[in-house]
Amino acid sequence: LLSSGTVGSESAAEVRRATGAGLDGMLAIATLLRTLPDPETEFPETDFGTQLRLASQLLRSDSGFRIIHIPMNGGSFDTHDNHRDQHNQNMTLLGDGLAAFGAELAALGMEHEVLTATVSEFGRRFEENSGGLDHGTASTALMMGPVAPGMHGEPPSLKRLDEDSNLIATLEFDRYLATMAQWMSVDPEAVLAGAPRGVEGLLTA
Repeated sequence: LLSSGTVGSESAAEVRRATGAGLDGMLAIATLLRTLPDPETEFPETDFGTQLRLASQLLRSDSGFRIIHIPMNGGSFDTHDNHRDQHNQNMTLLGDGLAAFGAELAALGMEHEVLTATVSEFGRRFEENSGGLDHGTASTALMMGPVAPGMHGEPPSLKRLDEDSNLIATLEFDRYLATMAQWMSVDPEAVLAGAPRGVEGLLTA
């Protein structure tokens, strides 16, 4: 089909260009990975720690990355059972990794130049279920870097739930996203529906 007619020829050429660009990108990344500088900080020997170590190396290399997404592998927040023990393990995994990453940013003099933010698609319910907590709505988000320390927003009430017995969030999630957009000098109105405003007083730079 790609060789029959003018349109097919143009399509084939576009496929070749896209394939070539993709291969060039892969080779560039492979070359970059071979030349990344080592961090000064010792990172936890976990999958999450390894990914944070790589992120710090990319920052050291000044390779131009603006956004680095790191899934927190090695832990599961889907704690329908045995919530307490799993939550403690998750918090240790998260805390150890972020402590090492923060120390490396400080060693680079970049602790106020890199915004680290946690994101989750759901929270947990208030009521216990066989030692665990089912999927819920309101959750906690954390930021590290050029931010004012402390809690921003009020804790959800344990006495007032919605019609589905979920906690009611006191700070809209799109405002959290708007804060990240502002940090990147992106107009929240251009990327988020409803023109949400960022969280006042959260960013310090």
